[in-house]
Amino acid sequence: MQGVNIIINLFCGTIVNAAYGIANTVNNIINTFAANIITAASPQIVKSYAQKHLDEMFSLVINTAKMSSYLLLVVGIPVFVEIEFLLKIWLGEYPPYAPLFLRIILVQSWVKTLGEPTIRALHAIGNIKLLNIVVGVILLLILPISYFLMRFGYPPEIALGANIILWTVAIPIRLMLLRRYCGFPVMAYIKEVVVLGLAIVAICFTIPYMTQKMLANEGWMQFLFVVVLSVITSITIIYAIGLPKHIKTKISYRIRHIFEHGIKWH
Repeated sequence: MQGVNIIINLFCGTIVNAAYGIANTVNNIINTFAANIITAASPQIVKSYAQKHLDEMFSLVINTAKMSSYLLLVVGIPVFVEIEFLLKIWLGEYPPYAPLFLRIILVQSWVKTLGEPTIRALHAIGNIKLLNIVVGVILLLILPISYFLMRFGYPPEIALGANIILWTVAIPIRLMLLRRYCGFPVMAYIKEVVVLGLAIVAICFTIPYMTQKMLANEGWMQFLFVVVLSVITSITIIYAIGLPKHIKTKISYRIRHIFEHGIKWH
């Protein structure tokens, strides 16, 4: 959020602020992948609501939240685990807070991604006055909370971590508004997006993290092994337990079609 960097610079100085800037730069690159899915789905969400196909809209919102958060996991977990090595390759010497800041911001981005499709749905409905007032006020608290935490001597990572709580609180508020305006299935969203997403995060993160700790080599071989393992693990787990049956069927059909086309080509 704009302004947090000013507060960090005020209390922690330019070196820590530089670390925050580096973390945001990397995070913005990673977020591009998830943002593309949300952007592509937005017109369909609007169209479904305009045609009063509410069940279709509900499905689009839930599946968009799932797919965008999954893609963020596939790209983000290897970065989360191997950030020190990546920063060393990229910058050589880097500010000491940069890895910690990036990890916190990646978690915050994942939380924000879970709620982003609900924002698009509320905009499709067109009744956003209450959304802007309630959620807007909550998110504006990020700046004063960050200021007072650092004013009373808390380190910047605590202030950044506290901001995740506010982004988390915004999710159920948006869900309640959606249920109020169009009967959105809140419990289905919580079960299929939030609870299932947390379970997938736990599995997909633990395997590459524990592997990295066991290897403890900090070289190219470890980096490549952990990245490949992380991507394969994430894709496998997401496919196995994270995707609904009809999406699995579509993916299987596409893969089979590509394989068969390749056979004929040769």
